[in-house]
Amino acid sequence: MTDTTDQAAGLRDRVEPTGTAPRRQVPVLAIASGKGGVGKSNIAVNLSCQLAKLGKRVLLFDADFGLGNTDILLGIPARYTLAEVVLEGRRLEEIALHLESGVTLIPAGSGEFSLANAETMLLEGIFFELERFIARYDIVIVDTGAGIGQRVRDTLLFSDQIAIITTPDPASLTDSYATVKMVAQRDPAKPFAVIVNMADRPSQAEATFAQLARVAKKYLNLTLESWGGIPNDERVAAAIRRQKAVTECFPNTPASVAIGKIAAKIVNKPFVQGGGGSGVRGFLRQFFRQREEGRVAVTV
Repeated sequence: MTDTTDQAAGLRDRVEPTGTAPRRQVPVLAIASGKGGVGKSNIAVNLSCQLAKLGKRVLLFDADFGLGNTDILLGIPARYTLAEVVLEGRRLEEIALHLESGVTLIPAGSGEFSLANAETMLLEGIFFELERFIARYDIVIVDTGAGIGQRVRDTLLFSDQIAIITTPDPASLTDSYATVKMVAQRDPAKPFAVIVNMADRPSQAEATFAQLARVAKKYLNLTLESWGGIPNDERVAAAIRRQKAVTECFPNTPASVAIGKIAAKIVNKPFVQGGGGSGVRGFLRQFFRQREEGRVAVTV
């Protein structure tokens, strides 16, 4: 038996539920983008802070296993990250960062290539323990990695709602459509919302959404939902330099106001859980069903 198999078995034994009592389902909102540099992580951080202000208990989960940076954006040193959960057997309670805003952050850690390249079998343990850990929260915001790799795809497929972050840049639009297409081909019922970041004016945000929505409808028969636009705002860059959420240090700046409106939409939105979704539990059920049926190959 290999070391990888030993680690996976030990981690699974440590965190796998032993009782049969049903757990409270918590909706999972994945924040995604087709390419980097569109402000995805910054939006995930600020939406989380705004949702906490609106009374929600929010868990922000950094799922970018190679280039996680939410702790850096917030200027909070992460002593331990998901790498230590997977590779050293630490518990999520040990790595959780509790922010002044009321948000709890699970950091991935920047440059954790050992985690990014970890065997799928080892990553099972994160989802086992996360299922138990999230029961105390009202919503999980997942900051996914950019692009359309397998782990990003699986994270999106088994989230209850996906918010695609795009900009008016044609390359960003193209990559956003590719991300939507990748998921929609596997799950045509998956709900997508679009947030247009870095818009020069409201009409530009509206036109950008309309362009993406038109293509998705024509070629995928998919209806996208608009969650609005976030304007170009110099205070966003200033907040990043301060390593603070812009909604915290500049609450009345245009970008913060726009993010607040998006958070209000999320608070009032009923999340449909079922099928491939149902939060982390849905992910686990689907993963192990596939593995039992021999459809997922795990190399050890």
